[in-house]
Amino acid sequence: MGMNGVCMGPASQPVTLVSAPCHNTGIQASLDCRSNSALISWTPGNGSLSFNATLQTLQDPQKHNCFTNGSSCNIGSLPCGQHYNICITGYGQTCSTSSKALVTLDTAPCVPTQVNVSLSCGSDTASVSWTASSGLVSYYTVTAVDDNGRTLTSNSNRTSCDISGLSCGQAYNVSVTAMNVDCTGQRSEVRRISTAPCDPQNITTVLQCDTNTANVTWAASAGANGYTAIATDRQQQRLASCHSMGTSCQLTSLPCGMRLNVTVQADGTTCNSSSQPKAVVETAPCIPTSVAAALNCTSNIASITWYSALGATWYLVKVESSQGYKTSCNNTVTQCDIPNLQCGQEYSITVMGMNGVCMGPASQPVTLVSAPCHNTGIQASLDCRSNSALISWTPGNGSLSFNATLQSLQDPQKHNCFTNGSSCNIGSLPCGQHYNICITGYGQTCSTSSKALVTLDTAPCVPTQVNVSLSCGSDTASVSWAASSGLVSYYTVTAVDDNGRTLTSNSNRTSCDISGLSCGQAYNVSVTAMNVDCTGQRSEVRRISTAPCDPQNITTVLQCDTNTANVTWAASAGANGYTAIATDRQQQRLASCHSMGTSCQLTSLPCGMRLNVTVQADGTTCNSSSQPKAVVETAPCIPTSVAAALNCTSNIASITWYSALGATWYLVKVESSQGYKTSCNNTVTQCDIPNLQCGQEYSITVMGMNGVCMGPASQPITLVSAPCHNTGIQASLDCRSNSALISWTPGNGSLSFNATLQSLQDPQKHNCFTNGSSCNIGSLPCGQHYNICITGYGQTCSTSSKALVTLDTGITLNNNTTCKFGDSSDIK
Repeated sequence: MGMNGVCMGPASQPVTLVSAPCHNTGIQASLDCRSNSALISWTPGNGSLSFNATLQTLQDPQKHNCFTNGSSCNIGSLPCGQHYNICITGYGQTCSTSSKALVTLDTAPCVPTQVNVSLSCGSDTASVSWTASSGLVSYYTVTAVDDNGRTLTSNSNRTSCDISGLSCGQAYNVSVTAMNVDCTGQRSEVRRISTAPCDPQNITTVLQCDTNTANVTWAASAGANGYTAIATDRQQQRLASCHSMGTSCQLTSLPCGMRLNVTVQADGTTCNSSSQPKAVVETAPCIPTSVAAALNCTSNIASITWYSALGATWYLVKVESSQGYKTSCNNTVTQCDIPNLQCGQEYSITVMGMNGVCMGPASQPVTLVSAPCHNTGIQASLDCRSNSALISWTPGNGSLSFNATLQSLQDPQKHNCFTNGSSCNIGSLPCGQHYNICITGYGQTCSTSSKALVTLDTAPCVPTQVNVSLSCGSDTASVSWAASSGLVSYYTVTAVDDNGRTLTSNSNRTSCDISGLSCGQAYNVSVTAMNVDCTGQRSEVRRISTAPCDPQNITTVLQCDTNTANVTWAASAGANGYTAIATDRQQQRLASCHSMGTSCQLTSLPCGMRLNVTVQADGTTCNSSSQPKAVVETAPCIPTSVAAALNCTSNIASITWYSALGATWYLVKVESSQGYKTSCNNTVTQCDIPNLQCGQEYSITVMGMNGVCMGPASQPITLVSAPCHNTGIQASLDCRSNSALISWTPGNGSLSFNATLQSLQDPQKHNCFTNGSSCNIGSLPCGQHYNICITGYGQTCSTSSKALVTLDTGITLNNNTTCKFGDSSDIK
């Protein structure tokens, strides 16, 4: 249709046209790694009638394609190691359209080339290298397969690799394969390698000590063409070797005195085994040189010395006498002592070096002559009186002459005698010496002193500085002295009294207590040192006197009124006089008296005490003990604070006081002024006196009592008893005035009186007071019946009349006063 600015013209005749095909999508490629053929598939685009799949790479100038009317096709024989871009072209009626999305395909990697394998002898690792494969390679796998089919592999993302764990004595086929994610490449050409032989195991050595030849054995090892045994020192210097096609050989002419390492090397085609497994062989020690022997004449010990021998860890010294006696010693140093050589013989001495396996050859022998034999059977006998000793012995072999010597540490002088025989005498030995006896025998070259220790003790010396102390009150004397020189088994202390009675005591010290001494005796005391064989001389005498004997039969008689005790006793031996002592429970001395006889008086003894009375016999240095004793109880003390209280109703007096020391009970005495006496006693400090006579004054004293004495009376106190009852009471009534005259006979002890009239009908009491014996009571009411009571008042008490007396006042008749008495008589 034509168009202008205004109109659209009519349409032309229609013609048909097909557009270009749409892009093919969903392109996929899968590779068959074995044949390197690729299967290409896609989703056809609209309008496409046929298709061309094309693979193209920059490295491969050739295009690889396939034509199809379908949606997939196969492209084979692709070269290895290529990276292809895939393009799918769709053909329509008039146009074609190539695929838009980029899709690629990698063929399998090519075979690695120039593979090289190198093996380091003494290692289980082979180093493998190769030229990189063409194509996409993720990593390479190196494979080593031995003839037994055992496979080792190692992966690497580079073009070299170490493959380890190779076994000794094996041949391996080694190849390399390139790998990617989808495909495994073809294996490279194979390289064959052989590892070193295995190390020989179980190496043993046996040394022939006499020839220093080592027999070496081992176990066969894989891959070995032969074996070489090598002996080296610490500096790895080869000292000997031997070769064998089998599993043993001999290392000969080995040097003496060395510790050698023995290794066995397996010989291979290209490599030998290592020398790691090894055995050790110690060759026999070398010969000791410069052997010398020195004899100690005193001990008969031969001291052997030599220069050290190479390879010896210790040494054996052999000694053989001309008479066939054999002995030996060993040591790790170059010196050895041979003790106990038989005396008087010639010895041949050799030294051999030793190690843990072999004894080396012996040194050149040296000779040694031993010392004379010891003198034996030494005996010594002492003459205690003269202190001379006879010495005898059995001569030792090889001795020609003898010297007998006595020596003591305390005696600077040596005492000896010379003889060619077997005994001699040594005299004038000092006391108290401990001698060692030595018999020296003289031979051709040495002298030998006796070995056995034989001693001789001379008689002990006299003890000195004897001191005797006597403990007063004891039957024991303490004796001390300076120790005697010499061997003392014990000391004997002797005490002899004037009657010849002897006491002894033994001690192994320098002091001793001798007990059992009698009282009142004098003793001569001495000390003698003793040993098994001899009795020493007696020491100087010390004289002591014991305390007098204790006085016996002590009696006491107390004079109660004066508290004086008459003390008597029996006379005691050794007494120069006597002292009687009175002590209380606390041993405090309260009184004493002295007498040259057997009695005395202890005066002014305190009251109320139980006293111990002892009599002490007075001696020259000691007094007797105070063990025997008598007891005296002094009279009780005076009771104090005596008080009396009167019960006015019962006329009973209650007496109290403070306790008196020493009183076990109390006596209370009461005496009236009119001579009436009474008493009471009690063990406590209170006593009641009943039935006191009324109206009297009493004197009261208290005395303490014990089982022996009555103590002095207390200060007297006075007490007036209650007045006696008033008697003879009479009453007369004045009827006109209704007044009553009361009269009585006063009771003893009353000082004043109160007359009282009392009626049940009249609440008022009517009374009168007087110092006399009558009084008048007026204004009494009529018609009352009164009881009359007369009360007498003494110093402390009052007493009412006891008899019942009554009074009746008058009654009123016809308004006239008429008094009527109890007898019915009328009074106007």
